[in-house]
Amino acid sequence: YLMEKIQQIITTSRYREDILRMLGFHNDFFEYFPKNYIKDHNDIVPVMLDIKMSECKSIFQIVNFTKDDSVLDYGSGIGLIGILLSEKCKKIDLFEPVDFMKDMISQIVNDYSNIQAISKLNNEKYDKILCRAVLGEFEGIKNVIELKKLLTKFYKILNEDGCLCFNFHRKNGPEVHHSITRYDADQIEHMIKQIGFKKFFRSNQTHKTECLAFK
Repeated sequence: YLMEKIQQIITTSRYREDILRMLGFHNDFFEYFPKNYIKDHNDIVPVMLDIKMSECKSIFQIVNFTKDDSVLDYGSGIGLIGILLSEKCKKIDLFEPVDFMKDMISQIVNDYSNIQAISKLNNEKYDKILCRAVLGEFEGIKNVIELKKLLTKFYKILNEDGCLCFNFHRKNGPEVHHSITRYDADQIEHMIKQIGFKKFFRSNQTHKTECLAFK
């Protein structure tokens, strides 16, 4: 029911193409699939949702969530990670800076009592902060100065021993269609430690570097 609801909301939205782009769709996407696998353009919505849901589930291999956790998903997209966390965590706040996504998120998560869409970051504290597919993506955080400001803000609103999970396109990695800016992993690690995080772990995946930083 949930995926059907999300599919209906996206398909009927006047921002449908923009949403698909944010989910990872691009012009040469059809080249990755066998001929006739996707019969027409409308079929791309469930395909993209399946791919995105699989990506979201991978978070559980990276972060250990508990039932008492308060979680911020920064750059939440349509809120899929929040929905997956709703049965595992106490509270999930979704922050999405893209205006046309905000109403959609509210429609998607309105049945979940422990999920809320927020319009700005206050001084509320979190046990876990997720910032995935944001850094260097589309019109996201484009330069190091903006990046340091954002990571510093995350540090301030994390509880003691809290965890920040983020990823980014690394320099000298594979070419990615929607990457605007790439960061040097050593530069990121230095920045994280300079801000005050106690521990930092990173691992290179296919085209991104996955990072965990602990306060």
